[in-house]
Amino acid sequence: GDADYVSAAEQWTDLDAFINSQPYLKENRGKYAERNGDRLAFEHGIDIKLMQDFFIEAGGRRHTLQITFDIFNFTNMLNNKWGRKYYTSHGQYELISHEGRAADGTTSEFTFEEPSGDIFYIDDSGLSSSRWQAQLGVRYIF
Repeated sequence: GDADYVSAAEQWTDLDAFINSQPYLKENRGKYAERNGDRLAFEHGIDIKLMQDFFIEAGGRRHTLQITFDIFNFTNMLNNKWGRKYYTSHGQYELISHEGRAADGTTSEFTFEEPSGDIFYIDDSGLSSSRWQAQLGVRYIF
């Protein structure tokens, strides 16, 4: 036999276990999933800005040099498991696949493939990514 073959009964058992492991799916079993009904986990992030002004009086005017230091996603700097931002895009993971119709021509047939690992990915791009970032700024005010 085919080592990758999963029977319909095994697929149902896997799908049932998956539904029971997801709070939204478990609570809404047998109903249509609402648009945006199940969302990713709440994201926690803290940004820090340190700012210091240095000034002198010259020519009857105040000249200020402002130095700033920003740390974006400060919590991730403290611990790389904190401050993570997760995503999954439309069509990236297909929970149930429509395989066609049964011999009667009206009954749809589906397959379920149990996820191998987490179906969400960590966002590591851009300024609002899961990685901490820092920037130094200098401003002259006259």
